[in-house]
Amino acid sequence: MCTISWLVDTHRYEVFFNRDEQKSRPVALPPQFVNHTSTLSLMPIDPAGGGSWLAATEYGQIIALLNLYQADTKAVSSDQQSRGLLVHQLASISHWQLQLRWLNELNCSPYRPFSLFIFTPTWHNQNQLKQLAVHQFDWNNQTLRQQQPSISFFSSSSVATQAVLANRQACYDALNTPFQDHQHDKGKPISRLTSMDLLHLHQSHQPEASAYSICMHRADAQTVSFSHIKVNRQQTAFDYYSGSPCQTHQPQRFLLPNKSACTDY
Repeated sequence: MCTISWLVDTHRYEVFFNRDEQKSRPVALPPQFVNHTSTLSLMPIDPAGGGSWLAATEYGQIIALLNLYQADTKAVSSDQQSRGLLVHQLASISHWQLQLRWLNELNCSPYRPFSLFIFTPTWHNQNQLKQLAVHQFDWNNQTLRQQQPSISFFSSSSVATQAVLANRQACYDALNTPFQDHQHDKGKPISRLTSMDLLHLHQSHQPEASAYSICMHRADAQTVSFSHIKVNRQQTAFDYYSGSPCQTHQPQRFLLPNKSACTDY
């Protein structure tokens, strides 16, 4: 029950993430610095499972995980494990190719269905963003499928899944109407989206504050936190809002200096 979106600019990329959870679930810890053997990362911690749903590494990567309610709902094995541990493990690996190898060798059967996103940037010498590789891995209780997302938006919902996702997708599509810039991009449709647009999208209540809205509100569950991460070549800024993003409050900001970015993708 979460929503992720992202955008790419000349000198950075940004990721926006709503975490939706049962109200009975323990409140997550704000982002913590985790010193792995080969890399330093920054991630909020879920006290129930010990893992996380979102991590930033000192190599400029962001790793994000959402539940995949559209998948096969057959029972998982008896040795069920927390999906958040996958984020923790991937954040400990400094190289994209090594992360890919680890995922290809992973036995997914102990995990409930998930969608996993790995963002890997490369940079020009002038500190401009050369390319952002976004890889999506979907585990549907049968196979782990790798793909590159066609749009910069993804959501999940455990209630009225197809209807909820259709509504949220429509909200994003309405915001992301492309225009033709013939002078700068040879007529290719490009987006008008700005950081403020996506901030407002993650706060939105369309058609109302409910299970259908991106800022989700139900009797038993709601959006419990919002994360806005900005990555440039020098550092990652992680703004963490504990509570629903529609509420007025200041984020906790965490800064992570970046090493040379991963180059193999």
